[in-house]
Amino acid sequence: MVCTSVHLVVDTASDARLGEVEEFNLYKNFRYTPLVDGSPDYAPEHSENGRGFVIGGDNWQNRFLRRSLASPHQYYTVIESGNDWSIGSHVSMMEEDDRWMLVSTFVANELPSSGLFRDELFLVATDGSKRVRSRAHLHSVVRGVLGIAQSKCEQGR
Repeated sequence: MVCTSVHLVVDTASDARLGEVEEFNLYKNFRYTPLVDGSPDYAPEHSENGRGFVIGGDNWQNRFLRRSLASPHQYYTVIESGNDWSIGSHVSMMEEDDRWMLVSTFVANELPSSGLFRDELFLVATDGSKRVRSRAHLHSVVRGVLGIAQSKCEQGR
């Protein structure tokens, strides 16, 4: 659960119902907007909030989507991995400047891979331009959740 000054985002996902999210507007008598997994909403999974927006993974089209919390059914692509389903990722937007999102990636399985953004630490623009700033190459071996390189910005907010 993440709360901004006006909106509250609640991930109601369970193992049986992945990706279901409810967005509450705290100024409108807790009006909520349910987002469904898959089409048409592609509810945000593994998400981070900026000022008035949320960016989350779309597990159907292999991309990260940005949506305004005021109109959560409308979205655009921030970055996409296409058919490369071998990459797992972690995202962070804890900096004062939410124009960029920090992403760390790791090899999640043995599926075929393009090699693009594998074991990387990079920034991606949150404006939909798909601009990327590479920061570092990672050399991690994943052995459970604790072995995953997880990006985290701590200064600012």
